[in-house]
Amino acid sequence: MATKQQAAATPVKPLSIAEQALQHSVYFDASTCEIKGDVVQLAAAWRSGHGPVSKQEAGLLLWHHCHRGEDGQTEVAAAGVVNSCLATLNSQDATTADKSIAAGILLTLCQADDKHKQAVVRAKAGPDSCCQVLHACLACRECSPRHVVALLASLASHPTSRAVLLKALQGAVPWPMYCQLLASSSKDHATAISTADFVRSLVAGHEALAVEAAAAGLLQALLGCAASHKSAAAVAAAAACLQAFCEASPDSRAKLGEGPGAIQILVDLLGPLLQPLLPGSSRSTSTSSSHPHPQQQQRWQHSHSLLT
Repeated sequence: MATKQQAAATPVKPLSIAEQALQHSVYFDASTCEIKGDVVQLAAAWRSGHGPVSKQEAGLLLWHHCHRGEDGQTEVAAAGVVNSCLATLNSQDATTADKSIAAGILLTLCQADDKHKQAVVRAKAGPDSCCQVLHACLACRECSPRHVVALLASLASHPTSRAVLLKALQGAVPWPMYCQLLASSSKDHATAISTADFVRSLVAGHEALAVEAAAAGLLQALLGCAASHKSAAAVAAAAACLQAFCEASPDSRAKLGEGPGAIQILVDLLGPLLQPLLPGSSRSTSTSSSHPHPQQQQRWQHSHSLLT
């Protein structure tokens, strides 16, 4: 049996789409709710908090319908669930569970089809935009950041919805918040991956944003993630984000070499992915993968100490 220390050190593995669908299918099959197959009635109960089922159960059942494929997703979107999910995320009266369900529904829709990204990113909760609502959730930690950050990353992955996000931020991108998410996600690699993916989408090809983010500490936060994280996928996501910084801004390339041991850490842990982009780096490596070799994990703790 694993000790508490071992359990605490085990990174949280995100569920695949198929695993999520199976999980929600089990809940749906076990439900005795008489209206569980009626998306319109479930949407009304989710929106109002009243009806033959609780708001939470209605939300979970709607989430199941989102995993039924295109037909289920179309039904859920047509029933006005996008706006009611955003309203739930923006409500001071909604529970943490309700907010997590709302973020999960929106994420599932956005991951399924780009047309849902456009509907979600343009939705509003009163005067507040989708972007404002999601960042407010992250700032006050009213629900788990995992689905919220993944939702932002999904929206930013499409050029049209990314432009809407940046316009809503009005030139005040909260880079320190993203640094904090990277620093606090050592036991949740899903959040680390989504945060790195989100930042990468924002700075890729945008020199001004890359310079802003670097000045706010994102390079150091990403280096810290790459040096200390136990998840190879999180390390690879941090590496890809650092590469986007280097390609977008010569200033970022210079800053990467300023930290003590930074170049050595990047070459040792990340292989050749960033080596051609790093200033003063001529060392060759034997690996051709951006993922660290398992034996390199023993050096992560030492590398992390060089950055702090």
